[in-house]
Amino acid sequence: MQNESPTISRLLNAESLEINPKIQPPAGSSLAAASLGELSLVIGEGDRAAERERLEKEIAKLEADLKSTEAKLANKSFVERAPKNVVEKHQLRRDDFRTRLAQLRQARASLDRTSRDRN
Repeated sequence: MQNESPTISRLLNAESLEINPKIQPPAGSSLAAASLGELSLVIGEGDRAAERERLEKEIAKLEADLKSTEAKLANKSFVERAPKNVVEKHQLRRDDFRTRLAQLRQARASLDRTSRDRN
């Protein structure tokens, strides 16, 4: 990932970029989950409302996706008749949705905490 830091920095329009798997996110940062790990973004006061709105939209979408996937898996007919690999795919999706939701909720809580701490 270090090799891609100039590209990542440009895409994020970031003033600086530090890649460190052991760093603790600073206060006032927002966390984003990615397949390679977590990304901590330090955001300014004016961007907090926009970041919270983005998190809320993403959480709502994932909750809807999770509900739909769980409904399929709760359908006995689907589970019995669908090929095993299809059922397994839905189980993996469900697990992924749960993980991502937990990460996004944590990011939202962190953002809310830092907003309260600044007030």
